[in-house]
Amino acid sequence: METSEKSQNSANKSLIFAMQKCNQMVEKVGVSVRGNKKYMMVKDRVQLFRETFGLEFTIDSNLLFQDSNRVICETKIKDLNNNVIASGIAEELRATNKSSVNFTSAIENCQTSSIGRALASFGLMGTEYASADELQAVTRKEKILEAPVKSKTDDIPFTENDLETKWDEYCANFEIEINKTSNQQSLRELQQRNKSNIEKLKKEEPTLYAELSTAFKQRMNILMQNAEDSE
Repeated sequence: METSEKSQNSANKSLIFAMQKCNQMVEKVGVSVRGNKKYMMVKDRVQLFRETFGLEFTIDSNLLFQDSNRVICETKIKDLNNNVIASGIAEELRATNKSSVNFTSAIENCQTSSIGRALASFGLMGTEYASADELQAVTRKEKILEAPVKSKTDDIPFTENDLETKWDEYCANFEIEINKTSNQQSLRELQQRNKSNIEKLKKEEPTLYAELSTAFKQRMNILMQNAEDSE
């Protein structure tokens, strides 16, 4: 038998052993996140991975995307020849509430979730593909989406001396806030919070008002379409 075949058979046996051990570990170290199901923590998957395979495989994480609203990470598990054996991708939403862990650590949490999914793809999942960390991320996302958003356009003071400049700034910020909304309700709430300023804008700067109204309608159409597609 060729050396490469022996090495592959050895790796396969190690993987089967690790998968079986992972299934057994769920009852001891698994975390109940939602319902009665138990989920493995990513740290426990990583520990089992390293105990079983040592440096035979690498865990390679990359930040694919980030902006002021969200981050996306991808993790690949590779062999020593740089062949991708498994991969996982995850997304986290940035929080505006300072008490939320994602106010400062969205990237770190995103990486953890992507590592957990990559290890699940590799075979180390336990009884559930998702990790406990990933289920906790779902809860974080739900809280962020439900939290009221303080708009940069809320309660902007206006004076006659800088009225024109303020309206330009207002409209630019409002369009940004419009495009950040994630559902029809949040868009309507944004409009309601700015009701008095919008009425002033309509009287004093009708052209800017028309442009802002168009941006609002376009965003509403997109959100309505997204809602229909998800049904």
